[in-house]
Amino acid sequence: MLSVVVNTLQAQSLKKAQVYARNEQYEDAEKEFQALISKKPKDGPNYYYAAMNLFAKGDSASAISMIEQGGINAPKCRMVLVGKGFISLRQGDAKMAENYFQQAQDVKKKRRGVINKEIASAYLNQPYATEAQTIEFAKKAKDYLTMASDDFESKLLLGDALMLIDKTDLSLSVQQFIVSGYEEPNDPRPLLREATVYRRAKNYELSKLRIQQALSKDEDYAPAYRQLAEVFNLMEARDSSIFYFQEYLKRNNNLSARVRFVEALYLNSEFDRAILEGESLLQENKVPNIYGVIAYAIVGKKDASEEEIKKGLKYFDLYEKEYVAKQNRGLMNRELFFKGNLLFRDAQYDGAWKLFEKSLSDTLRSTLNAYDAVKDLYYNLGKERQEAISALPQNDSTVEGQTAKMNAQKAKYDAYNYAYKALELKRVKNGDSLNLVDLFYEGRCLNFMDRNNDALTVYQEIVGQDSNYVSGYYLIATTSALIDPTDTTGMVTAAYEKWMERLNEEQKEKYKRDIENAYRNMAFFAQKNKDYEKTSYYYGKVLEMNPDDEVIADVKARIDDYLEKVRAREARKANK
Repeated sequence: MLSVVVNTLQAQSLKKAQVYARNEQYEDAEKEFQALISKKPKDGPNYYYAAMNLFAKGDSASAISMIEQGGINAPKCRMVLVGKGFISLRQGDAKMAENYFQQAQDVKKKRRGVINKEIASAYLNQPYATEAQTIEFAKKAKDYLTMASDDFESKLLLGDALMLIDKTDLSLSVQQFIVSGYEEPNDPRPLLREATVYRRAKNYELSKLRIQQALSKDEDYAPAYRQLAEVFNLMEARDSSIFYFQEYLKRNNNLSARVRFVEALYLNSEFDRAILEGESLLQENKVPNIYGVIAYAIVGKKDASEEEIKKGLKYFDLYEKEYVAKQNRGLMNRELFFKGNLLFRDAQYDGAWKLFEKSLSDTLRSTLNAYDAVKDLYYNLGKERQEAISALPQNDSTVEGQTAKMNAQKAKYDAYNYAYKALELKRVKNGDSLNLVDLFYEGRCLNFMDRNNDALTVYQEIVGQDSNYVSGYYLIATTSALIDPTDTTGMVTAAYEKWMERLNEEQKEKYKRDIENAYRNMAFFAQKNKDYEKTSYYYGKVLEMNPDDEVIADVKARIDDYLEKVRAREARKANK
C-alpha cells in the first residue's frame, strides 16, 4: 500500500514539474525534477525530462550533463537513450542520433508508444537544422508518431510535423490542431499552435486572434503573452510587443523569463535597453547566452562607439567560451555573421572576411540579405579608401609618399575584392545567376580592381538580360575606353552611340552632362585616329549642348578650315 502511495506522489510531482516546464517556468520545474532525482536516483525518465527542461531554458551544457548523469545512474533507461539521440541531432550527427533512437525501441510494447512520441519530439525541436534538414526531420517525426500512443500530446506533435513538412499547404496542420482542441477543449495550446501556423504564413492578424482566443481559455497562461509579443514584433509594433512581454514577466517573473525579455528588447531594436537589462541580469546571474544577446545589440546600434564595439567583442568571446563551446558545437551562420560584423567595425577587415566567407559559403543556411550586407560593408569601405587615395599628395615622389600610395591602393583593392567575392558567393546561392543590381555592383568592383576586361563581360551580361537597361551600354562604353584609351577598334564609339540611341527625352535631359562628355570622348578618339570628318561632327554635338565652350569652338573651327582646304585640294585634282 505504501509503495502505491509513494508512486502516486512521484507521478504527481512529475506532472507538476512538467506543467511548470510547459508554462515556461523552467526554474520551478528544475527544482521539482531535482527533488524527484534525489528521491529516486535510479529512475531514468526523470533525467530525460529534466534535461529537456534545461534545453528549453537555454542551458544546453547542464542539459547534456543531466543526460550523461542519467546514463550513469540508469544505464538501461530507454528515455535516456532518446536524450542522447536528441543531443546527437543538436550536434549535427543524425546517423548517431538514429542509432540511439533504434536502441531505445528495444522496450516493452506498453512503453514503445511513449518512446516513439519522445523521439518525434526530438526531431521536431532542432533549432540549428537547415531548412532541408527541418523538413527531413519533420517527416521522420511523422513516421515515429504513427507508432506512438494516440494521446493529446502526440496529436499536437503531429500538427507540428505537418506544419514543417509542407509550407505551401498548412491546412492539414491547422486541421490537426483543431482536432486536438476537441480532445482538450480547455487547453490553450492547440490554439497557440494554430497561431504559430498563421504566423509562419505571415497572417499576423489571424495569429493574433488565435492567441487571444487561447487567453480566453486561460488568461494567466504566460506563453500566450510571449507569443503575442512576438507577433507584434513581427508586425513592427514595438510598443505593443514590449507591453505584452511585460505581461509575460508579470506571470512568469523568473530567470528564464527575464532572459527572454532581454532577447525581446533586442528583437524590437531596443538596443540600449537590451544592453542595460542584459548587463543588470549578468550581475545577478551568469547566463551565458545573454553575453551573445548583448553583443548582438551592440551590432544593432548603428552609432556604436569604438569602446562599445570593443565591449561587444569581449562579450562575444565570453558567449563563445561559456555558451557555444559547452554545447560541443562551433559558431552557427548567424553567429559567424555577427562576430564578423563586430570585427569589421573594429577595423579587423581581413578577420571579418574570414568569418563572413565561412557563413556565406553555407548556401543552405545563409540568407540573401546577408550577402548584400557584406557586399555593402566592403563596397563602402572601398569608396572610403578611394577618397583617402584622392586626399594623398599627388606629386609626392619620396619613398614614404610612394609607399603610402601603394598601401592605399592595395587597401582599396582588398575592400572591393571582398565585396566582389560576396557577390560571387551570392551567385552560387542563386544557382549561378545575379540580378541586374548585383551585376552592376559586380562590374563596378571589377573596374575599381582594374579588372576591366572582366567588368566588360559583366556589363555585356547586363544588357543581355535586359536590352533596355541603358546604363549598361554606358558602362560598356566607359569600360571599353579604359581597355582601349584611343578606341583603335571603334568599339568605344559604337557603345556610346548605342547608349544614346536608347535614351528617351527625359533620360537625355537627366544624363546631359554624360552625353556631352561622351561626344567629347568620341571627338578625341576620331581625332587620334585621324578621322577629321567625325571629329568635326562630334565637336559640333558638344557645341550644341555647350555653345559657350570657346576652346572647343576654336578647335572645331581649325578642323573645319583644314577639311575645307583638303576638299578644295581634292576638287582641284579631280578637275585636272
